[in-house]
Amino acid sequence: MFLHKTLRYVIRAGFYYGNYDGLSNPPTFDLHLHGGKWSTVNTASRSGPIYHDIVYRLQKSAILTVCLVQTGDGEVPFISTLEFMPLPDVLYPLLDPNISFSLIWRTNLGGGENMDTWSHSVKLYSSDYLARFNILGVENDPPVPVLRESIVLNTSDPITLTVDHPSATPQSAHFAFYFTELASRPLLNDTRIIAINIDGQMMQTVEAEMNKCKVVNYIL
Repeated sequence: MFLHKTLRYVIRAGFYYGNYDGLSNPPTFDLHLHGGKWSTVNTASRSGPIYHDIVYRLQKSAILTVCLVQTGDGEVPFISTLEFMPLPDVLYPLLDPNISFSLIWRTNLGGGENMDTWSHSVKLYSSDYLARFNILGVENDPPVPVLRESIVLNTSDPITLTVDHPSATPQSAHFAFYFTELASRPLLNDTRIIAINIDGQMMQTVEAEMNKCKVVNYIL
């Protein structure tokens, strides 16, 4: 694949076994990018499609190679889709543009994972409200429907997000949180305060505001 050397790309590899060979033996194999290991693909880990995403910039050559590596007897690698999407430099400004970053976990609280259309979601807010909700200029340009959906739990119950990091070696991780207030408050001085804890450590508190999205980033 020929790519522009000065651009960062989101590279997404998709895998869906679906028992295409009639053997009922979903394989596990390695995925290599430009000569280095990208990830291990375990097609038995779920029944639906599996995606591996990485943000990558070519350093020397405009040619990029993606290879599937067999790691076990009878484990025949395959690939269903391979996508390359240029990534504007204004996105993820905290990340070193010369380092590759793999997507580990993405969670949309309050909505479906498929953001292709709006019709599948229940419209809880009027078009007038959505017009007043300023969604332009939000850091990292998240999908608009994600910012229009949310979940609210009992104040005594935390919202816990579990991230299973696949690597046993210490690595840096970038967390990006998006907060907004979608529910009208009974009183003008009512506020919703969210406390962020990572691995049991209190990081900070965030006050959600109506018609405004707040972005909180951590690199740990």
